[in-house]
Amino acid sequence: MPRWLSPRLYLAWGGAILIACYFLSFTWRGLDSYFSRDDLMNVQSLHGYWEIPLWRLCADTFLVWLPSYRPFGGVVYRFLFLGAGMNPVPFHVFCFLLLFTNIALVYQVARILTDSAEMAFLAALIFCYHPALFDLYYDSATLYDLLCGAFYFTIICVYVKWRRSNGSFSWIQVLILLTLLLLALQSKEMALTLPVILTAYEIFYPRRSLNRCLILMYILTAAVLTSKLLTKNALSANPLYHPQFSLDLVGHAYAHYYRLLFPALPLSAALALVIAGLIWRAKLLWFGLLFFVVALVPVVVVPPRAGFVMYIPMLGLALAAAFLMVAARDAAVSYLRISSKLQPQFCVAMAAALLVVYSNYRTDALRPLLTDQENLRAAASDLPRLRGTLRPGANVLLVNDPMSPESWECTWLFRLLYADPRIWVDRRRDLANADAAELSLYDHAFENRSGQYVEVALPPPASLAPVKVIFTPSRVRQGEAYAVSMEEFPDSAVDVAFWLVKDSPISGGVVRNWCSLDKNGSARLIAPADAPAGTIVLKKVRPAGAVWRPAEGSLEVVRR
Repeated sequence: MPRWLSPRLYLAWGGAILIACYFLSFTWRGLDSYFSRDDLMNVQSLHGYWEIPLWRLCADTFLVWLPSYRPFGGVVYRFLFLGAGMNPVPFHVFCFLLLFTNIALVYQVARILTDSAEMAFLAALIFCYHPALFDLYYDSATLYDLLCGAFYFTIICVYVKWRRSNGSFSWIQVLILLTLLLLALQSKEMALTLPVILTAYEIFYPRRSLNRCLILMYILTAAVLTSKLLTKNALSANPLYHPQFSLDLVGHAYAHYYRLLFPALPLSAALALVIAGLIWRAKLLWFGLLFFVVALVPVVVVPPRAGFVMYIPMLGLALAAAFLMVAARDAAVSYLRISSKLQPQFCVAMAAALLVVYSNYRTDALRPLLTDQENLRAAASDLPRLRGTLRPGANVLLVNDPMSPESWECTWLFRLLYADPRIWVDRRRDLANADAAELSLYDHAFENRSGQYVEVALPPPASLAPVKVIFTPSRVRQGEAYAVSMEEFPDSAVDVAFWLVKDSPISGGVVRNWCSLDKNGSARLIAPADAPAGTIVLKKVRPAGAVWRPAEGSLEVVRR
């Protein structure tokens, strides 16, 4: 019989097809979903689509001391956007390829650790889908988790295989593992736990001491962590990512993630499982539970997140659950004295059982995500049809849009749609109370009417000469004082519209009551200590409440 017709390969292909069908039965609609607000933010703001060249992101991946935000994730984002633009399908296809790759890697990890194809299948089945992790299947902004997971699981496979075959690592093998670890760390911070997981493997399985590869992994991880904590970057500047080492916070965080995974089971069930592991002394059960607890550490010391952050820790839970399933099956077979050759039937039965359970699992948070995506899809479809181009640096008014009030997705969407980082977007609920002076700021207005956008006519602009704005000096450092002069507006509070050149991620804006001029039309100001470096170019100015007028003037701000 040809090798490809052997019963073992039949079972292997059957298992792979079963997992693929099971996974896609829940997730296939994710291939048709649109971008999320985080996608737009990641491409433009966090990965500097207009400010940071692609080669710099590639270099930042390996220069760990530079303050870059997940630079390897940025490289992938930028390559996808370079090829696909505002077409979301390639983004989601790439994410699904990563999801399937990671399922195969999890199978391989479980196969190595358990030496059982049945347990490996069950672990991959449990890992591949959970409704609490819905963002992974519908939101391509979870690209960081999928990339990190791919490197994380690959490292475990390669490390364990090389450790078992050779005992020690050659320097070439060490370099390969360190490179994979660096790529994982520069994809997402969840990889910080990987050296600890490998140490746990050394304790539970070969019972060997630390080796030079593992020691260098700890050093590299510490270097990346130090860089992320001590340099000013998107993570260190965001309070939501500041670690808080509080037992109360950590305990509530673990309880939060447990309830996302098992909403119908009380916390006492988890405690019973831990006690069973301690009594049972089952190596795989201990390792799986420890894997889940340790791999979740990076997110339990920060405010709670959605379920997708459990993507990597789910491997540990899958290992523990697969062990318990097989142990329960074996106990039943022994008690009932029936045939023990039930592996294929048992695996199919478990897939069917999970299909029923997860079909009745309520995921109330999925609907808001899909609603936001469809709102963005409608805007991205209607706006270019209404206006194929906008003048450079246009000011746009969006009326009655359904997007969340405090978010930036409208501005990011316009800038990406029209390939112009200087576009500024304001939003209003209606035009009933808007006067002509206020509307003179805008070049275009678009209104959402029953889910579709239409262009709204604005009052014709007045033919006004530009206002000359003089900055003295015209170049200042952050925190330094300067003077501004507008002789045409004495004794006035002034509003300004501007845009920035160089490296600011938010590259335009409107400031109300920017300054108060004296009777000579002058004011003394101080450049904020955290002002973005770049050249501030004024577009329009006005005394508060008056008609907006074109402006001429610029101020360069440099770092201290």
